[in-house]
Amino acid sequence: MEISWKIFSLPLASPFVISKGTFTHRRALILKLTQNGVSGLGEATEITYYGISLERFEGIIQQNLSKLTAIELTTPEEYFFKISPILSSEPFLLCAFDCAAHDLYGHLQKRSTREILNLELRDDFPQSSFTIGIG
Repeated sequence: MEISWKIFSLPLASPFVISKGTFTHRRALILKLTQNGVSGLGEATEITYYGISLERFEGIIQQNLSKLTAIELTTPEEYFFKISPILSSEPFLLCAFDCAAHDLYGHLQKRSTREILNLELRDDFPQSSFTIGIG
């Protein structure tokens, strides 16, 4: 398994205002897992008011890189089980690896993640990941 990442500062379409402050950008670590020449992507964003630091994530990846690259993806579930003890102290980073593993697995299987998870595609599915801004 090859692991690479890059940190981006993503401009928001409009200022995001919550009780913790006003944000015009969101920093994100984009993680890439590559196996057999095929790649999958995952993401973790920096949330300073929760103490989430992308530089800390980078340090954890670098510190555990040999362990993480030694783990091959057979299924996303098995991969998650194997990486969880390594990344358990950082659930946001663990989530980025989990998302990248699902994306990679779909590409390796030449199927969408939705198909692999047997999810229907319906117009009435609620949107998710909402945070309501104040302003």
